[in-house]
Amino acid sequence: GYEYHFFVGVICMAFLLFFIGYSINRNLSFLTYSLYLFALLVYYGNRLLPMLNFYNDTVPSLFFYINQIGRMGILFTYYYFIYVFLDVPNSFKNVYRYARYSLIFIATFSILYTLITIVYPLLPWRYSIVNTFYILTALNGFILVVWMLCSKPNKIAIVTLLGTLLINIGSLVSIYNGNPTFLLKMVLVETMVFFGIISYQNRIK
Repeated sequence: GYEYHFFVGVICMAFLLFFIGYSINRNLSFLTYSLYLFALLVYYGNRLLPMLNFYNDTVPSLFFYINQIGRMGILFTYYYFIYVFLDVPNSFKNVYRYARYSLIFIATFSILYTLITIVYPLLPWRYSIVNTFYILTALNGFILVVWMLCSKPNKIAIVTLLGTLLINIGSLVSIYNGNPTFLLKMVLVETMVFFGIISYQNRIK
């Protein structure tokens, strides 16, 4: 409905804002976050009526592939954004290896799953596999967040990690109730949190 279109439109504007921000100051955090927002646009924009009509008139199976690639992209780009923004290798040395292996696992699974579904598009339980992967990744995110919070991070890291908890909760709830707009709401809150953090950093500088 209109609510869904509104949230997708806001994410689109946020993507443009952060990408322009990267173009101006070349801050890698802006780039990784804009890539995350772009992955969200691919996943949720794929459900808009003009896109569905396009698939029906061309190749209907494209919806499934783009949908799955978007979901995988959301996971990897968000994890990578947190990794870059919080400078995990230097600021969280006790978590660094675990976080790096988590990124490698997400990337490896995403590539293998995409290749398998291209070769075998009618893979049994394909949706269940992705949902299970999403749930495990969200739970892994909880472990990482708690671990990093126990490392006595600075205020910016604390606020960022709390925003990450919102995303993880939104992912789990949206899978449970089948309502994608719930995750979108969490994303908008988290985006405002990150924008506030960036504004605070610029004020300090």
